[in-house]
Amino acid sequence: MKTLKVTQSHSYPNGIGRRLQRSLMLLLDVIKFLLKGGSMIMIDMYVALVIAKRRTLVPDSGVVLVPARYQDAVRVELRALGLDDAGDPLVV
Repeated sequence: MKTLKVTQSHSYPNGIGRRLQRSLMLLLDVIKFLLKGGSMIMIDMYVALVIAKRRTLVPDSGVVLVPARYQDAVRVELRALGLDDAGDPLVV
């Protein structure tokens, strides 16, 4: 049986490789954010605000409404978590 020797193909001096890797990962994160339009972050934020009772999907409740542009997506996420439009548990 042969033993394979694994060697690192690229080594950069003074930690340049690590900095390059971090820079590329940051660039990838920025590209992902731009491709998604940042809307998932906003939806998650509004879901958290509804759960904290700072925003709602219920009109005339005295709480500030989630912007119309995000209401459908926020409603879907709340249902997935088992919550109603006000962020309260659904009655089964």
